Amino acid sequence: MLAPSPFIDELDGLLAPQPETEESNGTPGTLAELHLALGRGLCATSKSDSAREALALYSQAAQLDGHATALRHLIRGLRLAELRTAPKSLGNHEGVLDEEPLLDALRTRLGAGHSFSATQLELYGRCPFRFFAQELLNLQPLRDPEDDDSARKRGNLVHRTLYRFYAAHGEAAERAENLAENIAELRRQGRQVAEEMSLTGFFWERELERLLGSDDGERKGVLPHFLRLQATAANPAVPTHFELSFGSYPGMGEGDPQSITTLYAIDDPETGSEVRIAGKIDRIDRTADGRFVVFDYKTGRMPSVADIDTGLNLQLPLYLLAAESLFEELELRQGAGAAYLMLRDLEDCGRSGLFADATHRNTAYVASGRYGMYDHEAYRQRLDAVRGFVLSYTRAMRRGVFRVTTHDPDKICPHCPYQQSCRLDPQRMRALS
Repeated sequence: MLAPSPFIDELDGLLAPQPETEESNGTPGTLAELHLALGRGLCATSKSDSAREALALYSQAAQLDGHATALRHLIRGLRLAELRTAPKSLGNHEGVLDEEPLLDALRTRLGAGHSFSATQLELYGRCPFRFFAQELLNLQPLRDPEDDDSARKRGNLVHRTLYRFYAAHGEAAERAENLAENIAELRRQGRQVAEEMSLTGFFWERELERLLGSDDGERKGVLPHFLRLQATAANPAVPTHFELSFGSYPGMGEGDPQSITTLYAIDDPETGSEVRIAGKIDRIDRTADGRFVVFDYKTGRMPSVADIDTGLNLQLPLYLLAAESLFEELELRQGAGAAYLMLRDLEDCGRSGLFADATHRNTAYVASGRYGMYDHEAYRQRLDAVRGFVLSYTRAMRRGVFRVTTHDPDKICPHCPYQQSCRLDPQRMRALS
């Protein structure tokens, strides 16, 4: 039985022959019908009537001018599809590259001189094939560019506004006694950034009201609401660094003046190599004795903290490790935890998704529940495990392993732009993993 394919399912629907009329004898009348009949027949049981008919039809069609090459491609595709059902191993037609020139090119491109982002590493962890299609082949998905463009611009607007506001006010940004004045300044900064980004028109005017609030006070605004929540949170650590980057990559934008170009490196004792990572930390809050909390702004969906344990959510732990390793001179001595600062709407606003060392509760951060907090040893073990995931992923990349996902497709595959190409058979991939 062949592996399921969304592409074949869709193609089958488009090319499905119309019901035969009384005059039709069932013989394929178009090239598409011929290929469909051959494909179905040749994939059937070898001794079935449909298989015998397909073989006879193939013999006849192969003699026709202009059909031989197309039929060879069809047969090759069917043979490769059958190879993809092999129960014991993955072949080089399903995401495993084994030719030495290709592996040499991979080791050059993804070797010790390459710098990864946390997002790229997460992408590989979720689905190596998608990483291959997106990052190495640079295949551009077919989708409405307006959908992504507005979300990207919204995220940039929020990040730039908060960076400028917090960089200007620092520790005073969230003091309750300055709240009214600071909200007015935050709204002014947001309008200025929107003007610089040329965000005009009816849609963006409504969106700016949603994010910044209206002049008449009828709409609160997500960012002013966020600032109110922060001002009343009584956080022990105070905002200190904003858009603090390590390493560099194109389009990094505005950032903390104490950012560095040094990459965070994880040594690989198995290969004698290292993995270099670049990143930009949206915000760091620090206590007087050097404990700190890393924050990441989110205007969209929040990643699951539980996914840290399965290697699907690496960003916050990697940023904690990088800050501890690279910024000790900034008195960032011990990473107490990390969390998301949600800025999606009024209901989904404020700190969420805490991942933290319970030892520092109420001294570096406050929390009402226990979810996401671990005793010191378990917390550090999870950080070490994240290093292990990074090494595992990069070793596999450099060996040419770009198979489809072995994770739950209901979790990984929705909205994936490469679904029509991947030939995912979840049951087989789970067995092979």
